[in-house]
This record gives sequence, structure tokens and C-alpha cells, in this order.
Amino acid sequence: MAFANVSMIMQSINSIVNDTVDPQMTFLTMIIVVVQTAIKAVLMYLCYKRASNSSLVIAMDLRNDLVTRSLALVCGYLGDYVWRLADPVGAICVCTWIAFSWCQNAIENIPQLTGRAAERDQMARILNIAVKHDKRIQFIDHSMIYYTGQNAQVELHIVLDENMKLKQTHDISHDLEKKIQKLDFVERCFVHVDYNCDGD
Repeated sequence: MAFANVSMIMQSINSIVNDTVDPQMTFLTMIIVVVQTAIKAVLMYLCYKRASNSSLVIAMDLRNDLVTRSLALVCGYLGDYVWRLADPVGAICVCTWIAFSWCQNAIENIPQLTGRAAERDQMARILNIAVKHDKRIQFIDHSMIYYTGQNAQVELHIVLDENMKLKQTHDISHDLEKKIQKLDFVERCFVHVDYNCDGD
């Protein structure tokens, strides 16, 4: 989105420099833009009301569309009837704002998508749950808590007695997975069961 808007800015500057500005805002075009803008406003409201992570991103896109369409309507009308350069100047202003907005959003979310490690307090909460989950857990051999989206992925390697029955090891690990997945910042938890092989 940011690069698309930078391209639009360049086209607008090019049309001003080359004196090829020719805005044509007909009554039918205005009606179409107004109807589309009203529909997008309703959809944006519904997305903000839902307030999930994905719906908020869609709401942001719809908000940008509303600003773009509203300004295009005003600047197109002004360019057709008042000042010929109002249309490309308006496009430059709104595209600069949208490009900045999308870049800022990307910078905020890139760390969440690239395997960023969880915060210390989040790690501490998960490890505390794992240690206190069952007395038969001898120790936690390995843990990885990282982000590949909005919420964390958790991988735990717990050590149990090698003579324990499969049903018991399954129940301990499965219940631990479910308990950790109830945390509001956890997307998925995987618990691997091992035995203490240091003495071998």
C-alpha cells in the first residue's frame, strides 16, 4: 500500500510538471463515489466494533479508503470547477498520509511476524505454569517462546520418568498444553515429552 501510494504521488507530480492535469468530475461519478464511501463507512464501523486483530487491519484499510475517496471527491470537484491543480495536489497530500500510515503499521508489526522472542514476564509465566503443573515433571529440558503473528508459539520439552505409562505422559503433556494455551498472549503450545538420558 505504501509503495502504491508513492507511485500515485509520482504520477500526480508528473501531471503537474508536464501540465497534463485534466480532472473531470461528472454528476454520475460523484454519486458513485458517495455511495461507495457510505458503504465503506458502514463496513469500517462494523470492523472497529468487532475489534479482532484482523478486523482492525481491515478497518484501517477502509478508513484510508474513506479519506481517499472523500478527498478525491472534494479535490476532483474543486479541480473541475475552481482550481485545476486541486486534484493532483489533493492526491499528493492523501497519498503521503496513507503511505506514512502503512509504513508505520508495518514497522509496528514486522517484529511480531519474524520470530521475535517473547517478553521476560511472559516466559516467566509460562515456565511457572509448567513447573507447577505436575509433581511428576522432573525438569524442563528446553523451552522456546516466540512470535510468528499476533500471539506467541510455545514449545516445551519436559522430562518425565522413563518408566511412566504412555497414558500418564500423554495426560500430563496434553493438560499442560491446554493450560498454557489459555494465556491471552499464546496462540499454540506444543509439549514434547522426554526422559532423562544424561546418565547414558
